[in-house]
Amino acid sequence: MSKMPFAGLHRNIGMKKGIIRTIFLISAIWISSGYLYAEEHIDLTIPDVIEIALSNNLGLKSERISPDIQRENVETARSVFDPNVTAGGTISRLETQEDPSDAESNEKSLQVSIGKKLSRGMDVSVNLTVSDDSHKNSAGVDSDGRATLTTLVITQPLMKNKGETVNRRGIIIAENNYKKSDLGFKQAVINMVAETKNRYWQLYSAIESLTVQEKSLHLARQFMSDVEEKVRIGSAAKLDILQAKAEVASREENVIVAENKVMNSQDSLLNYVYGSLAKTGRVICRQKPSFEALQVDEEELVRQSMSARTDYLSAQYDIASVETDVAYTENQTKPQLDLVGTLGYNNGSSDAVNPSQVSTEYKDYYTAAVTLNLKFPWGFRKDVANYQAARLSLKQSRIRLEEIESGIRLEIRTAIRNVRSAHKRYQAASVSGRLAEEKLAAEQEKYENGLSTGYDVLLYQRDLTDAGVRLVDATIAYQQAIVALNKAAGITLEQNKIEIKDIVQ
Repeated sequence: MSKMPFAGLHRNIGMKKGIIRTIFLISAIWISSGYLYAEEHIDLTIPDVIEIALSNNLGLKSERISPDIQRENVETARSVFDPNVTAGGTISRLETQEDPSDAESNEKSLQVSIGKKLSRGMDVSVNLTVSDDSHKNSAGVDSDGRATLTTLVITQPLMKNKGETVNRRGIIIAENNYKKSDLGFKQAVINMVAETKNRYWQLYSAIESLTVQEKSLHLARQFMSDVEEKVRIGSAAKLDILQAKAEVASREENVIVAENKVMNSQDSLLNYVYGSLAKTGRVICRQKPSFEALQVDEEELVRQSMSARTDYLSAQYDIASVETDVAYTENQTKPQLDLVGTLGYNNGSSDAVNPSQVSTEYKDYYTAAVTLNLKFPWGFRKDVANYQAARLSLKQSRIRLEEIESGIRLEIRTAIRNVRSAHKRYQAASVSGRLAEEKLAAEQEKYENGLSTGYDVLLYQRDLTDAGVRLVDATIAYQQAIVALNKAAGITLEQNKIEIKDIVQ
């Protein structure tokens, strides 16, 4: 950071007195820092805190699971094309006691079917039925039969439910949701990196503000000591002592508030990046702010953002999903016309003595059939309404995409303006701080020569403190404006050299 106001405060005062005050200033700050941070030091830069947060931030850990959930949903959708196997068996026994003869019948059967749906809508199934029957009666007529019937059934939709897009609708939407979840994870990483940097700069700002308040307190105490000396020798009024003591008390309060803000900001940063407060200690912010003016091409940044912003890309996947719904619902407005082809072979045998008594099912034979089935609801009212709703949803999604694009342009333009304004603010605050330091030095010299009052010196000290705080605020505002600009353009990861694939692994 550039030199804060206070550095040249005593240059117009006697050399010996200036050296004493400087030594006292350094000692006071060192002692104050020592009692406040009597803990382990944790040296951190921005790359350090980002790396720690990538591994430990709880929000990111939770968001990392979302793509895995959507991946399983894709597998669920794809399972519609998995083969289906059904099997069943029957065993029955029938006894009758009637004149003129008793009868006994035993039947056993096993049915197995394997079916599979193809991506264009065709259903294919192979059915196997095995039966074994035996019949007896008291008249001595016995017959046994065995048969194996194998049937191939192919059903091809000719209108409704025909086509790859229609039958893969669930898979297409699930895959788009999976891609959106990847974008959601990427956005979570972007948010985490931006938040980590902001919290780092907030802590940096709190530490620098504390330093400004400590220096301000030291100036008030040193001035009170000077006033007490002047009162002792009779060159100042006792009222000056009261004013100086009141100012010391006020600045002590400011230091207490600043110390509390440092501790809160420190805990906030550590808890965020480590996922808990298990890691504690005094954080040393080794990363220093950047003060170079950022040169930005707005149109180029907007162009890059259209291929980088996750909300824009996610909206495109939404459109793709709705387009699939439109194709599906349009297809559902057609009648269901299915062509069914059946081909079967029966391998049968019987122990009956008289062939005329043998049932057809226990003989060898081939069978084939072609069937055309038509089915449709009268008026297609529900299907037409679903189709119109899907078309309206598509129109809505496209408008939403335009809205997102417009919002991105506005967000980037605003962020660029904020960056430029923050840099100008920093430059103005730097000048203001330097001038406040020079004004205080001049006023203190007047006071030493009896040409000013203690109250005026205290007012100039306050001005210097305010200028120091404003400079810290302007410095951090510029850093955070850059963070916001990178986030608005969707280039946070690129600016911080982060690869999503490395995080997922």
